[in-house]
Amino acid sequence: MTLAGLGTSNDYQGMTLRINVEAEAVQASHEAYKDAWNITNLPAGVEVWGEEENPV
Repeated sequence: MTLAGLGTSNDYQGMTLRINVEAEAVQASHEAYKDAWNITNLPAGVEVWGEEENPV
């Protein structure tokens, strides 16, 4: 479903959109994802984040 701002009609005025999300997280460092999800590599575009690599 896409709501395109001004291009969306008033049909959705006062309506509620509910999205149910189921998520699971695991520590990426120390390759914990390998045991938790039984995979050998992180998905494309997912990188391990660390304080030294990505300072705030």
